[in-house]
Amino acid sequence: MARDKTDKTDTIPAAKPATLTSKGKQTAKITSPDMETILAVNEALRADPNAEFIFALYWRARTLLDDPNLPKAAVVFEMMQSVFSAFEGGLAHNDIADAYPVAAWQKDTVEIPRAWLGVWIEGWTKYKSGNTGSTLGEAFGVEGGGQGKQPVRERIGQINRDIRLSNKVEIEYRSAQADNCKATWEGAFQAVADDEGVSVDTVKRAHKKHKEAKLQRMEYLGLLKADGGKASLSDAPD
Repeated sequence: MARDKTDKTDTIPAAKPATLTSKGKQTAKITSPDMETILAVNEALRADPNAEFIFALYWRARTLLDDPNLPKAAVVFEMMQSVFSAFEGGLAHNDIADAYPVAAWQKDTVEIPRAWLGVWIEGWTKYKSGNTGSTLGEAFGVEGGGQGKQPVRERIGQINRDIRLSNKVEIEYRSAQADNCKATWEGAFQAVADDEGVSVDTVKRAHKKHKEAKLQRMEYLGLLKADGGKASLSDAPD
C-alpha cells in the first residue's frame, strides 16, 4: 500500500519552541507540540486507519528500543507479536515498513511460512501471561515436562547425529557400488563408525531408524530403483 507522506503533513502546523526554566533561569529550549498540532495529527490519523496503526507501532518500537533494560530479543519478540496481528489482518510488510525505526528491519527481510511465526508468537504470548516463575523455554515447550524427560536440545542433537550417521552409511555403501567395488553394508557401518568415533552398533541403530524414509526419498528423487537391481530399495539391511 503506497502512501503519500506529504499530503497530510503539509496541513499540520509547525510545533512551537517551549522554554524550560529552573529557579527562574532559562535552561533549555525544546520543540513541544501545541494543541493545534496535536489536533491536526489526530485528524490526519483518523482519516487513515493504517496510518494510525503505523504511527502507534513506530512509537512503540522506539520506546522499546530506547529502554536500556530490555534485551534485544525481547524487543524483537514484541515487534513480531505486533506485526503478526497486522499480517493476519491482511497487511503486508511493505504496508507497515514505515513503522520500523531500524533501517535493516525495513530492507533486509526474508519470507517464512506464516505457521512458523504463529507458533513463535503463541509461545511469547504464553510466556508473558504465565506464572512469574515460568521460563521462556517452558512457555515454548522446549523445557520442563517432568523429571527424567530428555531435554529438547539433547533430543535434537541425537536426531541430528543419527541422521548424519545414516546419511554417511548410504554414501559409503552407494559410493562403493558406483566404483564397482565390493560393497557391503557391514563394511559401510564399520567405516562410518571408525570415522565418527562411535560403535558399530550405534551406527546400525541410526541407519535402521532412518532407513525407510531415506530410501523412499532417494527413490522419489530417482536415485534408487524400486524394482530390484544393483541400487535398489530392497538391498538395505533391516
